[in-house]
Amino acid sequence: MKLADTLTEQQWQAQTVALCRQFGWECFWAPRNQPTSRGHRQTVPAGFPDLVVLGHGRALFLELKTETGRIRSEQKQVLARLAEAGCECAVLRPRDLPLLLAVLGPEQRRLTYLEAA
Repeated sequence: MKLADTLTEQQWQAQTVALCRQFGWECFWAPRNQPTSRGHRQTVPAGFPDLVVLGHGRALFLELKTETGRIRSEQKQVLARLAEAGCECAVLRPRDLPLLLAVLGPEQRRLTYLEAA
């Protein structure tokens, strides 16, 4: 079993944010949904990506998943709409670390939605 196989989504997000900062990108995210007496309070619209990453004249929308995490239909719809609008967006899993480094690092590779989905 590889380390990537055991990362939680929270750990993967922390690693992604650290890499973004290392390469001079800014990261924005909403706090996790909060439990209330009536269920959960949604702090962002359902399906909105986990991270918005800005830097180097670009904006990236990243949905982060564990190796076995499932993408919900709302997430697919939002990412598809962002891609239609010309945004760089993707679903990234720990196994996609080389792609993430190519996007964030000196190579400045462009990200396409289907590339990592």
